Amino acid sequence: MALIKMLMDVLHDLYQAHMEMIELANQKKQVLIEGNLKELSKIIQLESSWVKRVGKLEEERMKVIQSVVQEKGLPFQEVAMTDLITFLTSPEEKEQMKDILGKLSKTVEEMKRVNEFNTQLVQQSLDFIDHSYAILLEDNKDSITYSNPKSKLKSKQNQSIFDQRA
Repeated sequence: MALIKMLMDVLHDLYQAHMEMIELANQKKQVLIEGNLKELSKIIQLESSWVKRVGKLEEERMKVIQSVVQEKGLPFQEVAMTDLITFLTSPEEKEQMKDILGKLSKTVEEMKRVNEFNTQLVQQSLDFIDHSYAILLEDNKDSITYSNPKSKLKSKQNQSIFDQRA
């Protein structure tokens, strides 16, 4: 069946694209840890082109599935990929379909895991920036109004890490 071969090819292409995205996400993780904004920008551009590519593959997958369902004389509706296995007559095709669907499922789960970790890294960076900004604002509050410079000097002299009265 030529349509099944086309579907397997599209699924394989989707699998390859997701593997590439996992590699990109791992690179992104390292870039986030290092704080390399220039490299992060490049990765985000690559991710954008990846999303477009996967979108086209998904459209192609849906067209092929629609053709398979029409060929079987069934009304087109949202058909689960595992439902397509029942349409296959060859045990070899069934095994290949199960294999590629299993691989694709595992890759999507891995991609979710890596992306969740990267999201946590970004959130930690944002929290650190917010905290640093708040500290800077606190320090600037003291210097906004005029005060006697001698009183600031005295208060700094009295500050100590240890309590000397002990």
